[in-house]
Amino acid sequence: MKTDLLSLRDVNSCYGESHVLHDINLRVAEGEVVALLGRNGSGKTTTLKTVMGLLEPKSGVIEYAGRGCATPRRKAGRAPASSWCRKTAACSPA
Repeated sequence: MKTDLLSLRDVNSCYGESHVLHDINLRVAEGEVVALLGRNGSGKTTTLKTVMGLLEPKSGVIEYAGRGCATPRRKAGRAPASSWCRKTAACSPA
């Protein structure tokens, strides 16, 4: 039996008064590949932000490798996508 690498139990997250995640449960075993699928506004990004510690859950338990990780990361940041282009690339007008 594989060990759970990531575990979410009864996780709830909100943006202000808007309750977005309702009692989410998820188990990802070591070595598994998982995809979050759903319609726009279904909570995919909110789930990832909550797991990464960018959004604090209102309730529930999040564990990574058996350790709790629901505390928001104050020094977490993001890098915007760059407009990198190879110097050898040829561009033509549209």
